[in-house]
Amino acid sequence: MVVDAGTALASQFYGRPPDYRYYSGCSNGGRLGLIAAQRYPQLFHGIAAGASIFDLSGIAGLWGNWMIRQAHEPVPVLAPAQVALLKPAVMAQCDGIDGQIDGIIQQPRQCDFNFAALECTAAGKGQQSCLSDLQVAALTRLYGGVEDGAGELIYPGLQAGSEQYSELWLFGTREKPAWGVLASEGYRQLLSHDLFGVDAPGQRMDADPEPSGVQLIGHVFQTAGKIAHDLGFAEEGFRVVNNCNEGGGQAVWHIHFHLLGGRDMLWPPG
Repeated sequence: MVVDAGTALASQFYGRPPDYRYYSGCSNGGRLGLIAAQRYPQLFHGIAAGASIFDLSGIAGLWGNWMIRQAHEPVPVLAPAQVALLKPAVMAQCDGIDGQIDGIIQQPRQCDFNFAALECTAAGKGQQSCLSDLQVAALTRLYGGVEDGAGELIYPGLQAGSEQYSELWLFGTREKPAWGVLASEGYRQLLSHDLFGVDAPGQRMDADPEPSGVQLIGHVFQTAGKIAHDLGFAEEGFRVVNNCNEGGGQAVWHIHFHLLGGRDMLWPPG
């Protein structure tokens, strides 16, 4: 539809149809470019699909929530002055791995940067010219990738050389959140609206939840009852379990529920 409309507009403006049609998109637009190449190869003569989010659930779901959890909850884990420390430190250690000092990290997977090198000494604690032990741990987890409750890697993390865009995509400020944070929160909202028709609450089960969160939880329990009825064990009884935050075994903090039924339930639960 969009291609036809664009072709019609160009034809009307120039007085003849275009000789060639090209597509250019980045991020989700890059994903759409890949879809066009796979499903509708006749649409364009060339496609530039940049930084394609080919795995939307993995990147925006798993990685996006992991990134928010490690780098931006509830506020950015690094101040702008501390973000500026990352690029020169990583570059100094890893630029020469390929045998050339040229300001480009050609072998990022061979760069095993230890963020503890930026940790404050006793005299520098609390300053923005170094990192605290908690900040070092957060960066180590962020670069290490998404892990499940057993510590197994389930989605890759950052690679050395990406620090050029750390402030823009990962950290930002409280007043101006990073683009990656906004994009991941937007994906979570789209998913929540698609499933429940309401805004997603925060990542934690707060003691004083927002009204939208209360509404969402109500939808969850109503849906659980309907599923139990459809599966035939509503009359016998069932259990709805919510695992919440790190103590509940979550590697990426989010809200989800388990519906258990079809057998006798033990008490207390494990």
